[in-house]
Amino acid sequence: MRNRLATVYAATGAGIGAASFALSQGGAAFGGRWWLASLGMAMGAGGVVGWVGGRRMTARIAPIATAAAQLAEGRPPHVAHERSPRRDELGLLASSIQEMAVGMERRIAAVAEDRTRFAAVLSGMVEGVLVLDRLGRVLLVNPALEQMLGCRPDEAIGHRWIEIVRQHDLNELIAAVLTSGEPKTAEVVVDELNGPRTFAVQGSVARRPDAGDAERRSVFVFHDVTALKRLERVRSDFIANVSHELRTPLTSIIGYLEALLDGAHEEPRQREEFLQIMKTHADRLNALVNDLLQLSQIESGQYQWRRDSIDVVELVRRSVGLVAPLAQRRQITLRCEGKTPPLHVIADAEKLTQVLLNLLDNALKYTEEGGQVDVEVEAGQGVTVIRVRDTGIGIPSSDQQRIFERFYRVDRARSRALGGTGLGLSIVKHIVEAHGGTVAVESRLGAGSTFRVTLPTQPHTELSGRRSSGAGT
Repeated sequence: MRNRLATVYAATGAGIGAASFALSQGGAAFGGRWWLASLGMAMGAGGVVGWVGGRRMTARIAPIATAAAQLAEGRPPHVAHERSPRRDELGLLASSIQEMAVGMERRIAAVAEDRTRFAAVLSGMVEGVLVLDRLGRVLLVNPALEQMLGCRPDEAIGHRWIEIVRQHDLNELIAAVLTSGEPKTAEVVVDELNGPRTFAVQGSVARRPDAGDAERRSVFVFHDVTALKRLERVRSDFIANVSHELRTPLTSIIGYLEALLDGAHEEPRQREEFLQIMKTHADRLNALVNDLLQLSQIESGQYQWRRDSIDVVELVRRSVGLVAPLAQRRQITLRCEGKTPPLHVIADAEKLTQVLLNLLDNALKYTEEGGQVDVEVEAGQGVTVIRVRDTGIGIPSSDQQRIFERFYRVDRARSRALGGTGLGLSIVKHIVEAHGGTVAVESRLGAGSTFRVTLPTQPHTELSGRRSSGAGT
């Protein structure tokens, strides 16, 4: 800028100098006119130089003004680099703004990267996250919480939490955290269409050290513990059922032992009867313990499954032959309708035999004398289907979804009288599922039941070269 002003002053000085020279050389009249003409020429030259300098200065100032406006709007400013940067005031100002623009772009990129990381962390969390301001208005809801509580961000952001979910226990927890500013934890049960869900909710308050209450934020983390609570109930029920199943025969054994010690052993007939009853209960205890151990091995993955090529039709025929004497004693007709050609599966023959024996044993136990039990084997689309059909007492529809649970009995008294442990169908389900199959039941009360086992079928040509991959335990 100083160079531009120097140029203007030099041009003006030259004009004045030319006028003075003319006055000193000419007459007064001529000199006056010459002076005026020279003065006009000097002013014209100065104006031209000033106009040219102004245009150049405007060309340099315009980008700086634009960059300043962009900076005021919060956008990264951009200043075009001069071909020959000058170290005058405008050049220094342009360089400063350009450096500011680079720094701002870096900071904006860093903030954007942090936001992306934060969003990725929130999206990847299985826990639900809720952030509220000091008035209880929703500032943030992550995808996990959206799925847990069925609320969309556009419906939640900016609204008070009590408008989104009306749940008394949860609202009390939120109100306590907002009021006290202290971290708190509570278990909250939310009723849904598919059943109640239990959440362990942790609430805490976050604020910047240099900020007041206006900047206070409350953060709530939701842990879905519904499955954990269900497992706890299953474990509790299992312990209660095992205790009951063990206590009943043990009480009988202890009672008969005390009777024998009190003198009943002196009468041979009564002693024989008591000992036979004690043996029956001891056998039941032994069967119960064996079933528990077997079920534990299967569920824990400790059992080493064999993988052999098995002809299911032949396996069914052998299993039917094993229970045929029981059917004859109970005067029940037992038929095997496996007219299909050999159907091979890769399975553990011992465990698959146990599945069939458990199903056949149940069918014979719950079918009255003169009834009928049929076993069918057929090939489906990529599967082998085994059906065990009886004409027994049937299963109520309300119990059909639970009969594969451990210790679940439709008729507890009858099951115990027949020697059942309550674990047979649960073992069947675990064995079949371990083979990649399914088991289901169809039944009508008083009209019998049909248990259907479906196993994946393997072509015989693919099985002929296979060998056992482990030994049973």
